Amino acid sequence: MPREFACLNYDFYFRALSNIKMKQAIFILCFLASSYSVFSHTYKEDFDYSIVFGGCFEKDIVSLKINNTSIFNEYKVENKNAIKKGNLSLTQAKTKIHLFYNGKQKIKGRVNFSYYLNIDLTVNKRTDKFKVDLRKGKVLLIENCQAQSSSGKGKKITIEQLQDQVILL
Repeated sequence: MPREFACLNYDFYFRALSNIKMKQAIFILCFLASSYSVFSHTYKEDFDYSIVFGGCFEKDIVSLKINNTSIFNEYKVENKNAIKKGNLSLTQAKTKIHLFYNGKQKIKGRVNFSYYLNIDLTVNKRTDKFKVDLRKGKVLLIENCQAQSSSGKGKKITIEQLQDQVILL
């Protein structure tokens, strides 16, 4: 009986060892498969253009048309803190426009264009027209800050073009 007992211990140890190796092999296989599925889709979604309404908007009523297509009408924008940007922004991807307003997202149909965008921007019933060449930058930062002129304290709409996408905080 002692010999069978010794053989039984060896057999138990052999089975446990092979079971541990099997568990390790399964773990490694699952780890590799999950790594492949996670890292195989690491490309950024390409976008056509992005528009961010930056600082100096103080409860202004804003409407936007791009290439004679209405994107939104009479949105109230509050972004007077220049650091806190992103109360209103939009990005056109391949098939649609993602419109972000006060933490909510709306989906709109895409706007056809070549390299140029004809932008009609209405702020508090005053319309400004801009022609933007997207080859100079696909990210447009729009601000409504005080004009540096001697004629008065009016605000002036400016558009700054950036090459890289903006990370909003």
